[in-house]
Amino acid sequence: MSALFKSPFGNALALQANALTEQNETRKCNAWNNAAAVPGQPDLRRDCDGRLIRWSEYGQLTSLGWEIDHITPTRLGGLNTLGNVRARHWHGNRSAGGILGNALLNAGRKGD
Repeated sequence: MSALFKSPFGNALALQANALTEQNETRKCNAWNNAAAVPGQPDLRRDCDGRLIRWSEYGQLTSLGWEIDHITPTRLGGLNTLGNVRARHWHGNRSAGGILGNALLNAGRKGD
């Protein structure tokens, strides 16, 4: 393609990307604020399992890494809303998801 070619969707896509980034940051902040504060450590929180997590380690599989967790899982009818998210250590989040997934899979089997 020529360098002179301009997509008619360029500006619209950039605006959409910015809106998604803002939504993700809002979700991340809301989830973080739903975790228990650690006195004197503004960058640390305790998740619902009591594990320490650090703000800057969002999305990382580290000792203080964390992810956004649905309080009521979407598989059980929970909504993907700000009121249904929390910060959770990645290990606890993935363990709980695996347990739920296996339970739902086994519940769906008949005659096994």
